[in-house]
Amino acid sequence: MNSVFEKFTLKGGKFLIGEKVFLEKLNKIKVFIFDWDGVFTDGSKDANLQSKFNESDSVGLNLLRFSYYLKYQQTPVVAIVSGEKNLSAFTLVKREFIHKHYFKIPHKIMAFHHLCESLNISAEETAFVFDDILDLSIASKCGLRMYVSKPSAVLFDNHILKNQLADYVCFSKDFYAVREVCELLMGLYNNFEEAIHHRIEFSHTYQSYLELKRAIQTENYSFVENKIKAIDI
Repeated sequence: MNSVFEKFTLKGGKFLIGEKVFLEKLNKIKVFIFDWDGVFTDGSKDANLQSKFNESDSVGLNLLRFSYYLKYQQTPVVAIVSGEKNLSAFTLVKREFIHKHYFKIPHKIMAFHHLCESLNISAEETAFVFDDILDLSIASKCGLRMYVSKPSAVLFDNHILKNQLADYVCFSKDFYAVREVCELLMGLYNNFEEAIHHRIEFSHTYQSYLELKRAIQTENYSFVENKIKAIDI
């Protein structure tokens, strides 16, 4: 067994497809898509229906993007797709220069189709990190699927497994699943130590990546008048 697969399996992660197929899928990925509630957050809301994210996950996402840059000499596209309007998501999106942010999307597959069409990519070139029922329309179409499970969702877990809607099931609960997925994929890109070294040294290579990242103009979209529309924020 590949040492990275072994490490994550020993921690409690579950690979639902073979190593070779997982790597084949990963090598096609050009876009990373994340749900928000239950993925970047623990799913809890305050009285104003707002949530908060974890800084460890944000760091992990930055490292994954740098890892991809080291491997392919370009930055990957990153998108967040949410059924709600989360102020904390807008904070992360702005600070981390996320390419595309879809919010208040009642049927997420519409955002997925819009994303693929706008980038002229195929579904198999997308990876998705998700956690619940509203995400399954995308999980049934995209290329690589990482599922953040909940101890209470016994029947839903079974549904995921029975219908082959995930390729990896995270061991992290509540927070840190994004960091888990990012380190897993970095490990499989085989440049985790290289990425860490460049980041610690704040090397010229890392600064070149940052320059490209900071040039990204975030695009915000929502569901307006029965279609996906760009929103000025």
